[in-house]
Amino acid sequence: MDEPKFCPYCGMFSNRTDVCANCGTPFGGTPSAQTTGEEEVWRGHPDPILSPLAARMTTYIVTTERVIVSSDVLTKSDSVDLFRIKEVRVEKKMQQRLRGVGTIFIIPSNSLSPELVFQSVPQPDEVAETIRRLVAQASKGPGASS
Repeated sequence: MDEPKFCPYCGMFSNRTDVCANCGTPFGGTPSAQTTGEEEVWRGHPDPILSPLAARMTTYIVTTERVIVSSDVLTKSDSVDLFRIKEVRVEKKMQQRLRGVGTIFIIPSNSLSPELVFQSVPQPDEVAETIRRLVAQASKGPGASS
């Protein structure tokens, strides 16, 4: 059986090889009408020294519409729409400061959306500021520009 493919448009893994089973985007093609407009802004992984296993199995993605934590463990993926984000916090423990990394906590505005955690990511202040800027744009509504 083929490995599940990751869809960059919806942030999910699909067992189909031609199109994403979740959003219908052809692999190697253009997104379906339902996801048109969503672009990847940032992608990262945990620090390989502080989190060697997670660095190989976890991907953090920020798009113009949502924030995604994708894990290769049973192809698990969690996401929160930008307009649902209430708070973005950065925490840097001593060991993380020495490596230039930190943990970003993404707190949703409701209890139905998951709290996302980006562990030991490089340049956490810049990544958090990017997310905050996108959240502010999303709260202005469709078509808002910076």
